[in-house]
Amino acid sequence: VDHGRIMKTLHSDTLDILYKRADILHGAVRAMDGRVAYVIMGQKEIAEKDITYEDIHCISTILRDCDDIELGFTMYEEEENGWRCSFRSDGKWINVNELLKPFGGGGHVSAAGLKYQTDNVEELKKQILDRVAEMKKVVSNKKLTDHNRNRMKFLMDRKCFVCFVSLF
Repeated sequence: VDHGRIMKTLHSDTLDILYKRADILHGAVRAMDGRVAYVIMGQKEIAEKDITYEDIHCISTILRDCDDIELGFTMYEEEENGWRCSFRSDGKWINVNELLKPFGGGGHVSAAGLKYQTDNVEELKKQILDRVAEMKKVVSNKKLTDHNRNRMKFLMDRKCFVCFVSLF
């Protein structure tokens, strides 16, 4: 096996492409205690920087692959008020397919997309982040409920009513 050839094939970008990606990544914003990162590019910025969808498409994956990011996404204004969005997660922290269903998007557990018409991308972003928070709250509450249920069973099995009352 020619390891060098494999690595060169996997990483065959030009330096100019890497510079362009670095510029796009420089605009990344964190949200939700830093666990989410995103890039939004409107038509004006796209034209000024000569960005194509192919340039930005991989950015959601690059963001998701960061050790401290659970969800990465991009929002790219493909045409006036026509947004093309790409979402990536590990599929465990959040299911991006379920995340995007209410917006008409979808895909897979860890990779999903959305095309959306809006003249207010900030409101769309807010709605998506609110949905992430809602989904994380439901998961968190379910874990807490399961924990309490297991703790209650443990205490009831041991007839530890005083301890049980102190839980609540």
